[in-house]
Amino acid sequence: LALPTPVRGALVSQCLGYNDSVEIAKKYVRNQTVCLDDDDDDGGAAAGCVPLSFQLTCPISMTPMANPVRGKDCKHVQCFDLLTFLHGNANPSGGRWRCTCCDDFVAMDDLVVCALFQAMVKKYGKEAGEGNDKVLFYEDGTWKLSLPAKRGKGGDEIRGAKRRKQEDEVICL
Repeated sequence: LALPTPVRGALVSQCLGYNDSVEIAKKYVRNQTVCLDDDDDDGGAAAGCVPLSFQLTCPISMTPMANPVRGKDCKHVQCFDLLTFLHGNANPSGGRWRCTCCDDFVAMDDLVVCALFQAMVKKYGKEAGEGNDKVLFYEDGTWKLSLPAKRGKGGDEIRGAKRRKQEDEVICL
């Protein structure tokens, strides 16, 4: 996958390949989740593993990422958009060059392009632009778009069974 074009004379020189990005994400999932064992000794504990959710929109601009990057020393997998990050750091302020996810200092030379996020954005960028920006990442390295929650007439989220209409209670004093 191609690196982003030069921005103000600087270029992100590091790119994590797809396989390396997936391995880092798998390790992150293993360290961040707990798998529940069903007490069967069939080795099926993975069925109880909960995937992690990653966001395809930039946490700074809330728009789909074009060039997903993160700091090379960041402990998270979530990325942010390169151009949005650079634009946000163009003016001097106390919070300059801080990772938007973990608040660690991230120098320009420490930004790394993530091929995993590039692949996710390439596949699901249109859906992210339409508001469905969550991708579920599983311990085995597979990932898929999270299905949006259904909404009722009042905009309330509906999960599973139908909700009863909530009646307002009026108390006269």
